[in-house]
Amino acid sequence: MDEHLLTTIDNPYDPFDDFVRWFEFDELTGYRTCEKVAKLAKVYSGMSEEEIGNAIEKAMDTIVENDFTGLYRKVDRKRAKELVKIRLETPNFYEKLESNTLL
Repeated sequence: MDEHLLTTIDNPYDPFDDFVRWFEFDELTGYRTCEKVAKLAKVYSGMSEEEIGNAIEKAMDTIVENDFTGLYRKVDRKRAKELVKIRLETPNFYEKLESNTLL
């Protein structure tokens, strides 16, 4: 199974390679993405690692499917790097994001 993480389109950090800064940004903006995933994932003691992984994947999918703002993205390592690159290379990224002319 490919590894996926949940991120937001405005977080400038890679959740795979720079998790601490990614997490700090996420918390400072009030998104609390990890907390949302944890609340939705149906994880119980005695579950196998595969079952836990599946529960987390399902929670991430639920967040993305119910995100009518377009804020959240479920990404693999390659897509996470692409999003960081877009943020870094796009002049006025945040202004374009706010005006809905990006992504």
